[in-house]
Amino acid sequence: MTVEIRYGVTFGKCDSSDWIDWEIELTEEEAIAYQNAIKNKTPLNTVPELQDALQRAYEEIEDEEISMGIDNGDEYVLECQGEAEMDPYELNDLVADGDEHALEFFGLTDADEDELDEWDANDLDELPLIKDFIEDFEPYSPFSEGWTLNVEFVDPNE
Repeated sequence: MTVEIRYGVTFGKCDSSDWIDWEIELTEEEAIAYQNAIKNKTPLNTVPELQDALQRAYEEIEDEEISMGIDNGDEYVLECQGEAEMDPYELNDLVADGDEHALEFFGLTDADEDELDEWDANDLDELPLIKDFIEDFEPYSPFSEGWTLNVEFVDPNE
């Protein structure tokens, strides 16, 4: 059984989407609980047997929103996923401070002080992506770091 749900995204203070329609497939057990809740006029979002369905929908929507954010070039999503370029000024500071990883990454381990002073990340043809530069980088969801995703059933009784 496929049922209607809706979701909204809050991107920050006072910046939210309208409700967006979505559908989720219920298991047989969930479908029975759903139909019983409708018959008894029980608010669908409070039914314990339907919480797994909401969680599945949440995960699907989260993946879709992240994918759309990447496709649309959303800076925050790109940063969270490691798909954004490193900040050139941060790279310059790392090289100037003699950061071993930065020196190795850019092939500067044998460079002398003058070469390091002259090196500028802004002169690179391409800046490295966060995920390629930061060791052990793990992509994370913007919904675990500032954004909010609200998922709920559309109640046919309303």
